[in-house]
Amino acid sequence: MHHEGGVVVDIGQGAADEDFGELVVMPGLVDSHVHVNEPGRESWEGFRTATRAAAAGGTTTIVDMPLNSIPPTVDPEALAAKRTAAAGGIAVDVAFWGGLIPGSEPWVESLVGAGVCGFKSFLVDSGVPEFPPMTLSGLEAVLPELARLGVPLLLHAEDPIRLHQMSGDTRSYRTYLESRPPESEGEAVGQAVLHLLAIAQLGASVALLHLPGVVGSAVLALGFHAWAGAAEALENGAPARAVAVEFGSLALLGLLVALLLRPA
Repeated sequence: MHHEGGVVVDIGQGAADEDFGELVVMPGLVDSHVHVNEPGRESWEGFRTATRAAAAGGTTTIVDMPLNSIPPTVDPEALAAKRTAAAGGIAVDVAFWGGLIPGSEPWVESLVGAGVCGFKSFLVDSGVPEFPPMTLSGLEAVLPELARLGVPLLLHAEDPIRLHQMSGDTRSYRTYLESRPPESEGEAVGQAVLHLLAIAQLGASVALLHLPGVVGSAVLALGFHAWAGAAEALENGAPARAVAVEFGSLALLGLLVALLLRPA
């Protein structure tokens, strides 16, 4: 491998510019679902630690989610605050998702103009009060604008009516999973698909995050943390798995892998 100025210019036979020994040489990864949480909740994660952790794992670009920072990235002022917080303290490239919450619709075009990659929205409580959920009718109203601007919508789809309080050991991933049954996601994805298909000709791109426990809908789109691990394999309170577990069982995970690897 030959490189110039940090860029690979040739891969072939013969002597290399540098011997990397047992290290793996590969393209830098892009993690498109990162909650940096700065400004406002730096004690959870900040740009300095998030980008250095990314670099240590071979990720050279992260795309920051619009929550759980304070303020959330729902208007140009909040995006500017994000950039100010990141300035001078990042170890990898950083891009930003915009947030779509009730009342933030007027800022969509200006956020795209300011450089966001697209928008994230929830159909359920996001877990932080400053990022409330949208309704499907509210999303329908803004999708034509997203289509015109050519940016995607990332939708966290769960039906709040089908969710219930956790009971038992709240540090158990199984307990958490049981409080969010597959039907909650299946219902929300189904409703979202029905609503969005009605205006599919608009060309808006929608990625459904937090997928249902049914393969038919699961292949519609893949959650970014799908490989966080099945609940059976996770220790209680495992800090390395502090994200929502998208897939509830090893059996389903295996089935999805088999489906993805089957010949076309």
